[in-house]
Amino acid sequence: EFPIVAVGEFRDGSTSTPRLLACSVDDQVILAGRLEAMSTGGQILMTELTRAALTETPRICQVHSVLPKGSETSVQVYETTGLGQKWHQAGKGEESRWEILPEGISLSYHLMDGKIAQEAEHTGCLWKIAATEKEGWMTTDTPLQELQNLVLLLGENAYAKVVAREDTGYRIYFTFRPEGFADWIREQKQAGNRDIP
Repeated sequence: EFPIVAVGEFRDGSTSTPRLLACSVDDQVILAGRLEAMSTGGQILMTELTRAALTETPRICQVHSVLPKGSETSVQVYETTGLGQKWHQAGKGEESRWEILPEGISLSYHLMDGKIAQEAEHTGCLWKIAATEKEGWMTTDTPLQELQNLVLLLGENAYAKVVAREDTGYRIYFTFRPEGFADWIREQKQAGNRDIP
């Protein structure tokens, strides 16, 4: 069983290409695909239509206003930690234990457009990292959007998603950490130089 991310009417049909393909194409199906692409491991995102269709009240931990790719209007997206005990996601919504990086770790990154990294390189600074090393807190002069994907240039690339804007920075969730990521963080903390080599 899987949690529902979007509900609504859709048309089921086929294409008229030489290879007959079965497909389901409608706004709600496309939106469900966009939500899946925006989510990180263990995260449940739902639309207003889904939230309204539920018979039990979901535990909402955050509300995002997002502009899905291909859409002209923004959509309210609700992040939930579950619906009753059956869908309770352990760990989500709980307070993370953070390690503060007093001098910060300078980093460079690219914004992602779908699965492609944009050409422009941006800079920022990582100031906190969760004890699990799955989340971090960074600052940058570049305005970031919630659920924006980033590729972090840390010797080997790491990938992250902007989870929320907090205070003067951004909480990020590492969607991919290369092998040796924990060692790299440890080395950067021990070295007096906080710039990326």
